[in-house]
Amino acid sequence: MKKLAEIVNQGKLVTDEIIVELLTKRLSKGEEKGESGFILDGFPRTVRQAEIIDGVMDIDLVVNLKLREDVLVEKCLGRRICNQCGKNFNLACIDAKGQNGQPETQILKRIHS
Repeated sequence: MKKLAEIVNQGKLVTDEIIVELLTKRLSKGEEKGESGFILDGFPRTVRQAEIIDGVMDIDLVVNLKLREDVLVEKCLGRRICNQCGKNFNLACIDAKGQNGQPETQILKRIHS
């Protein structure tokens, strides 16, 4: 995890191998606890990731949701992060204003997403 934190803190992309290694470890822990299924949201992002993950686990179902390009652009441009709590928001689907009509905290653009 320390290696992962270093990569992320430097603004670099985590390699496919590290992602799959972490995912495989987490899924193994889940199996030990009796978990029988899981949902991956936003993964795999590349064909290579899909090929790697297919080699290390049995996949029963894949759902691929598609959006129009203009909607995807709006969602990407609307990404924000709270400077106090670190929570992620999207202006396309939230009301960031507080009771006085102004944001209660500063919502910053997410530049590393």
